[in-house]
Amino acid sequence: MDGPQSAAAFMAAVERVQECSPQPLSATGAAILLAVHLNIAADSRSIARQFGLAHAIVLREITLLSPRFVHVTKRDARTQRSFLETTAEGQALAASSASL
Repeated sequence: MDGPQSAAAFMAAVERVQECSPQPLSATGAAILLAVHLNIAADSRSIARQFGLAHAIVLREITLLSPRFVHVTKRDARTQRSFLETTAEGQALAASSASL
């Protein structure tokens, strides 16, 4: 996400994901789904760093997104770093909303 235009486009896509989602999603949850879908970040620590959030907040949102929109493919037991991929439903939702 380089520059204010890219950030604005990303936030607009986050809002579209929230509006189109069949279940209520927070802005953080929608941003995580888009980040994974757009290959901005593929694990919880990278997502936390990219968005300037505490890792615990990202982990909580991943719990809310799983298993419907994202799937945890690997988890480090010591650090709780979770590696993610979108499910078919998550891909469809993100793709329909992400026109970056």
